Amino acid sequence: MSLRLRLLLGLGLVAVVLVAVAAVVTTSTRADLVGKVDEQLRTVSRPRLGGPERAPALPALQRSTVWFGEVDDGEVVTRVAPRTPAGEPATPVLSTEDLARLDGRPGEAITVDGDGATRFRVMALDGPTAGVDLVGAPLDDVDSATRRLLVVEGVATLAVLALLALVAFWVLRLGVRPVQQMAAAAGAIAQGDLSRRVPEADPRTEAGELGAALNSMLAHIEEAFRQRAASEERLRRFVADASHELRTPITTIRGYAELHRRGGLEDPDDRRAAMERTEQEAVRMGVLVDDLLLLARLDQGRPLGQAPVALDALLHDLVADAGVSHAEHPVALRIDPGAAPAEVVGDDHRLRQVVANLVGNAVAHTPPGTTVAVALEPDPDDGSRLLLSVTDDGPGMDPDLAGRAFERFARGDVARSRAAGSTGLGLSIVAAIVAAHDGTVDLRTAPGAGTSVRVSLPRAGGAAPSPPPPPDAGG
Repeated sequence: MSLRLRLLLGLGLVAVVLVAVAAVVTTSTRADLVGKVDEQLRTVSRPRLGGPERAPALPALQRSTVWFGEVDDGEVVTRVAPRTPAGEPATPVLSTEDLARLDGRPGEAITVDGDGATRFRVMALDGPTAGVDLVGAPLDDVDSATRRLLVVEGVATLAVLALLALVAFWVLRLGVRPVQQMAAAAGAIAQGDLSRRVPEADPRTEAGELGAALNSMLAHIEEAFRQRAASEERLRRFVADASHELRTPITTIRGYAELHRRGGLEDPDDRRAAMERTEQEAVRMGVLVDDLLLLARLDQGRPLGQAPVALDALLHDLVADAGVSHAEHPVALRIDPGAAPAEVVGDDHRLRQVVANLVGNAVAHTPPGTTVAVALEPDPDDGSRLLLSVTDDGPGMDPDLAGRAFERFARGDVARSRAAGSTGLGLSIVAAIVAAHDGTVDLRTAPGAGTSVRVSLPRAGGAAPSPPPPPDAGG
């Protein structure tokens, strides 16, 4: 049963109760007023009247409000009659049945109609009454009071019902309408409209609190679905790119195998060259698969090694290796004295991979003779962190490529990148490994202004080193 129907039924029940109470009050009040009239008649009937000539000597109140009559051969004869407001005498009309009801029952009154609009209470007198057998009183005042009471009760009942109706309307407006709006919003959301929101209500009400909580939940759900859709889109793009990248070496290997099967590599030199290319593509495919597996593990949040790593020693090793493997690109190392102790907590192998990828990326995308500078210094924005940067003075990157440099398979010159053995995952792996070490990475570049990749990592212990004491002036 809906709240609206329950309120309507409750309002109807209150109306029935009010009408019943009004009926009881009216009946009780009228009975009380009629009882007072009967008591007045008993009071009037106590004096024994000596005869008709005694009637004018009655008190004025009795003469104006009491009717006296006698029964003569079954007919009622009026002895004294009260006057109506118009000045006409008012007398009761007693039938034979009414006289039979009064016979032998002195002191008990009955209600009868009058010869006009006035009704009477009539009572028989007990014993000799000197020609007066009956006494009565008009009920005009009782009927008038009853009518006034009915009017008051009717107005009061209507006022109470109107007030209750207003309260019910207010309850429906504040309580039911927000619930209906929530139901409509839930239906729209079920149809896929995640942008739907519940209209705001008074936050001091339960409906307002529920609406605010529902809107907050919907915002989180919408954001979760947006992130899920973005993740699925990235996954689809990633799978498509990975499939495309794997297709090239697979096609090459298949082509050489097909050529060899058909006898097209009879010449030993051609066969040796084909085997070398097959091996190169197999190695490239293996590197690509290893990179994809690494990114998958990092995406799953698998913990890396946690051990103290001396970044200064690590950089010395990698720069020395780069000087041998990339002789056409001078690689320089600068370690700021303020970086000591240059130690972080993490995975030594993965941190080496970060630096190797950054240096290799700089070498692969710049012409020979480009200088690559590797630097380690305290993070100027946070002394509890170390800042590692790899900077080259090459041609730089255009803004579009720089904006997606850390995306997977993001490459500038695709042909040159493939010729250099690049998978397009180097910077993506750097970003994932750095994030796993609670670090940050950013890229600063501009066309013709070189490129700088900066990695910020927390120091081991998480606190900045104390500055060295000043030299002793007396020494």
